[in-house]
Amino acid sequence: MTAQAQQPKSCHLSLPHEVGFHCASTAIRACLRHDGHVISEPMVFGLAAGLGFSYFCVNGFSPSRLLGCRALDVERKFYRRVAAPLDYVGRFDPEAMLAQLQAGRPLLARTNLMHLPYYEPAFFPGHTLVITGLDLEANRVMVADVISPEEQVITLEVLERAMGEASPPGMDAYDWAPAPRVQQPLVTPQRLAAAIREAMLELMEPAFPHTGFEAMDHLAQDFPNWAQATDWAWCARFAYQCIEKRGTGGAGFRTAYADFLEEAQQMLPQLEALGAAKRCRGIAQGWHDLAACLKEIFVTENPQGFQQAASLMEDITHDERALCHVLYDLAAPWVDEPQPLP
Repeated sequence: MTAQAQQPKSCHLSLPHEVGFHCASTAIRACLRHDGHVISEPMVFGLAAGLGFSYFCVNGFSPSRLLGCRALDVERKFYRRVAAPLDYVGRFDPEAMLAQLQAGRPLLARTNLMHLPYYEPAFFPGHTLVITGLDLEANRVMVADVISPEEQVITLEVLERAMGEASPPGMDAYDWAPAPRVQQPLVTPQRLAAAIREAMLELMEPAFPHTGFEAMDHLAQDFPNWAQATDWAWCARFAYQCIEKRGTGGAGFRTAYADFLEEAQQMLPQLEALGAAKRCRGIAQGWHDLAACLKEIFVTENPQGFQQAASLMEDITHDERALCHVLYDLAAPWVDEPQPLP
């Protein structure tokens, strides 16, 4: 008998990856383009109901105060929206990863950025990238990440470490999955309205603690206390980065969401009639102002500036609440009540 040919221990997909503003929406966009679907990154972000907010005090980590300006679980929400559920595997299994790549499927994976050697070390769970290639014998993993148009190369040990630490509610251990295949049309008025309504509902009635408008209120109240933290300068610097620099598109994703609303108004003209995108850009300016305040705090080494940050945060929260109610009501005729994730 002739021995069966041994299955190759490596595979590398050529992914149409481009630098974007956010890790998850950039990764999803690349996977969609791999299958021939071309939509903008703001549209990916909007369909994923990506707008949100979270605020955590995590003593013992660096920094000890951590804010995020997007919703949780945007990857699963996007694929649920387009009727192609994303199911994470939940274990580290390089052989299974290789099999999916050999079947032509790029792999979406959540990681903790602090373990990726091409980033400045900082505790940042839920960072999404695309695994595009594996070479098990050479111990090499190729990944497409938002940081660069070029692929990054890491070891399997680094990948396992980056994926293996659970950080609920934003990341479970070994959150990876083959990117689902989706069908056209991706974008419909009903899907746009459902995505808008879901994002607004999560801000108003958050499913997780430390998120939504409750978290924004908490941050506004807590900002003056940041001056007492031993790492107050690093907290201010990191918060500034989370608003302006760390994959947000500027203004804590509010500029990106305004871009989404402008694009969505082609199918939902009520958005244009209400000036939704313009109002969102006004809110984005408030986030720019807050970021500038935080930058001045750490540059001038003046923690008294946290008082001004608190006032700016109060104004932002007031304006976002007002727009949120308008958008929620606008979407109501198009959709039933949003269904929570399983």
